[in-house]
Amino acid sequence: MAHEKKIDLHFVNGYKNHVHALIKVKPNQSLSSLVKLLKGISSRRINEELGINHFQ
Repeated sequence: MAHEKKIDLHFVNGYKNHVHALIKVKPNQSLSSLVKLLKGISSRRINEELGINHFQ
């Protein structure tokens, strides 16, 4: 996912209710937009794996 979006992701470590990530951000990248993108994609993938659909 990070490679497809050209995100320089160095390290990720997760726990039950949160995640730590070391990300190299380019000067023209907005940190808030990057976090929003990563949260959206990861949430969608987790919901797909668990078979959760909030819009039924």
